[in-house]
Amino acid sequence: MAEILIEKLEKTYPSGFKAVHGIDLKIKDGEFMVFVGPSGCAKSTVLRMIAGLEEITGGTISIGGRVVNNLDPKDRKIAMVFQNYALYPHMTVYENMAFGLKLAKLPKKEIAQRVKAAAAKLEIEHLLDRKPKDMSGGQRQRVAVGRAIVRKPDVFLFDEPLSNLDAKLRISMRARLVQLHRELKKEGQTATMVYVTHDQVEAMTMGDRITVLKDGVILQIDTPLNLYNSPLNKFVAGFIGSPSMNFQDALLEQSEDNFTVTISGHKFALPHAKSEKIRKHLDIAGKGSLTSANVALGIRPDHIEEKPNNTNKEGFEGEITLIEKMGNESYCYFKVAGNEYVARINGEASAHLQIGDKQKFYIRMDKCHIFDAETERNISL
Repeated sequence: MAEILIEKLEKTYPSGFKAVHGIDLKIKDGEFMVFVGPSGCAKSTVLRMIAGLEEITGGTISIGGRVVNNLDPKDRKIAMVFQNYALYPHMTVYENMAFGLKLAKLPKKEIAQRVKAAAAKLEIEHLLDRKPKDMSGGQRQRVAVGRAIVRKPDVFLFDEPLSNLDAKLRISMRARLVQLHRELKKEGQTATMVYVTHDQVEAMTMGDRITVLKDGVILQIDTPLNLYNSPLNKFVAGFIGSPSMNFQDALLEQSEDNFTVTISGHKFALPHAKSEKIRKHLDIAGKGSLTSANVALGIRPDHIEEKPNNTNKEGFEGEITLIEKMGNESYCYFKVAGNEYVARINGEASAHLQIGDKQKFYIRMDKCHIFDAETERNISL
């Protein structure tokens, strides 16, 4: 078992700066957990605390039921893959991958078997005699991953391992890491993985679950799909998804049975199901008597469409300011009453659109999110 249990974890530096604020997190045995957030949110700090490379100033970290706060990194049964590969330049690929096993004094035959098996998994058998300077960034990163695999650790830790690669290599490497995780689990090897990235696309495509951090605090832990569809607050809603969610200041008003929101001078009716959720939230918060309130409305670019249908009967006219053609789809930026929006439009459907055109756009109000203006909590879930 390689479950990771983090309880009330804190990190305070000698200067008095508190980087991690008492977080609690349970990473399941065999899970691929991704930490994501902006620069400075403490995601790498938490990873390094799990690894034993950063001192813990409060709380506990357990791996496989064993508290590891005071254990050296080498005694935690973890393997870490760094952003800068951390390969020994004077050693061949084989020697780099075998180095840790030699220190552990494993038999030469077993070392050779482990190195060759890992090289085969990562398709780098032909590189075993090369040195790092003779390889591409993607090849070096595979060697770094291979060096972790041969140790057969309980936990794999990845600290932004793909950030030095070009876009095409990043896509292929993230797919390879996900495949590797599945292969290790299928073979019965412990395969708990914790992966740090600032790239939300990387997080969405790789993680079984994602932990979103900001300023040393966990804002939400959930599956990629749930984070996308049901963000708990405005920050998570804006951070997850590309292009980012549209946000507009709005006036929420209560009618007889439902609510309406007014954005950019246009009033839209909220569906009954969403109105009921907002009403329940207001009742719990002791604000059930409110007839109107300032809120923020969030709508994803996917849910702004150029044609009406059964789910988006209400719309407004905007002036197109920019069109980014991505091939099979386009990102169409437009302004309504001075407020800017972006819609994700099918490539063929956007072919006739031009900058400067006046175009009517329709909003899927059943897909919108309403955020409290003060707390930024999503009150429409």
